[in-house]
Amino acid sequence: MFTRIAAAANPNGVLHITFPQGRADGVAVRELYEASIDAIDGHDARLLVDFTGVDTLNSGMLGMLVTVRKKTLQSGAQLHVVLPQPMLMRQLVLTNLHHIIAAFADREHALDAFKA
Repeated sequence: MFTRIAAAANPNGVLHITFPQGRADGVAVRELYEASIDAIDGHDARLLVDFTGVDTLNSGMLGMLVTVRKKTLQSGAQLHVVLPQPMLMRQLVLTNLHHIIAAFADREHALDAFKA
């Protein structure tokens, strides 16, 4: 299977999901769902979705972020999103998703913001 995301747990128990090819397309949307559901299903998980290197978020990816956010709320998990490109943050603001998704301009601030 050709994967578009990479997921790895760090020592602090945060599952860090990245898009190594810099693409957040339909394949990555499905893989994000699978990786996040596996991580948060029945756990008090910390999930960091990192869009470093991604230029645009399509509507499918934005919708999946909403779905993952709902799942994290239901399970007591936490979701933080890294959007270093100003245009990506603008997409979140234009769709009003910045009100429900914790978005950060860099990985360090996103990691620091996780509750202990």
